[in-house]
Amino acid sequence: MLNRPVDYPFEVHPVFDGPSLVDLARVMSRAVGSSVVFPESKEQDRIKGLVGDPEKILLILVDGLGYHFLSSPDFPPFLCESMSMSINTVFPSTTASALTSLSTGLWPSQHGALGWWTYLKQINGPVTTLPFTRMLDGISLEELGVAGECLFNAEPYLRTSDREVSGLLPHDIYASVFSSYALGGNPVFKYSSMEEGFQSATNLLKSKESPTFMYFYIPDVDSNAHRYGIDHNFTKAAVTEVDRLCRILRDEVGGSNIRVIITADHGHLEASEYEKIAINEKVLEAGLIQQPVSGDARVSYMRFDQESADVTHAALAGFFGDEFGLITSQEAIRWQLFGPIMNEISKDRLGDLIAISKGSSIACWSEEGQSGGMLDLKSVHSGLTKLEMEVPLIIF
Repeated sequence: MLNRPVDYPFEVHPVFDGPSLVDLARVMSRAVGSSVVFPESKEQDRIKGLVGDPEKILLILVDGLGYHFLSSPDFPPFLCESMSMSINTVFPSTTASALTSLSTGLWPSQHGALGWWTYLKQINGPVTTLPFTRMLDGISLEELGVAGECLFNAEPYLRTSDREVSGLLPHDIYASVFSSYALGGNPVFKYSSMEEGFQSATNLLKSKESPTFMYFYIPDVDSNAHRYGIDHNFTKAAVTEVDRLCRILRDEVGGSNIRVIITADHGHLEASEYEKIAINEKVLEAGLIQQPVSGDARVSYMRFDQESADVTHAALAGFFGDEFGLITSQEAIRWQLFGPIMNEISKDRLGDLIAISKGSSIACWSEEGQSGGMLDLKSVHSGLTKLEMEVPLIIF
């Protein structure tokens, strides 16, 4: 844990506690011959040694497949025996932040996607990052005249790859603003079921004669864990199906010039009903914050009147309770929570004060009487616990 801040209060540090998803992304950038250049590291060298120099690369992102799924009593046998190492995702440990890091090779402190909800200066309020909508009413940012590059402004390394690049995504998101951005404007194919996706990936890769990179995204584990919980049979069935189809994939491409790399964007941690805090208009009316919070289930970014900063800090500490740590944006930057270097865009999106869960408790914006939101989910992520931060890296 080299250089971890001495006063750091959380379980995992995304930068200092070992190899990370950012390291994997930077190895991928070099592997595809991108013109985007990053500083090298021993962690990247270790991953590069496992990847080698294959002609074709298939990168599979299994959303929500935390390392804890591979160390449970019902562990998936093939994925476990094939695992090369574990790595940490970025903070917040959530899809919007992690996938933007995976597609750019940058920490959230540099790419600015700071959670499921991100503050966007162009509308002076929070947006729902991946769906590309305004948080409060779900209106498309495109309808509001906001261009994709206003939110996603970092360069994706696949845009300048010297390989043939393509993506394979579920039919309901393959044409999204983020999907086009993350794939660097390269072709994106759609699929309807996990089995169809694996078969399409195999067929597409085998049909290519030139150096190729394919990105394949699988949401099933995450969606089931959110809705039913980590230990529910539906979630276990999704993990088992990933394991089964990965084994079939290995059998079909084994010994060929195709390297398969499997990882995840985050793990999962369940929250009980008494561990959930709703942040709503009453907090605004009390004058504690100036606008609805952005962030995610276990991290909230808040803006307030600086003239009453001390009073506001104390009141918010009472509101969130002992299960959350309240830190200023300056402290977060000093601790390098979001990465080693914080640019001005990301700094502006942090706001003034940040509430971070110390464990399983969650807090997020939820209008009074609202249902179907994040507070209704059985299991969530975005915090700094090992269960949320540690993900597998599987290479064959």
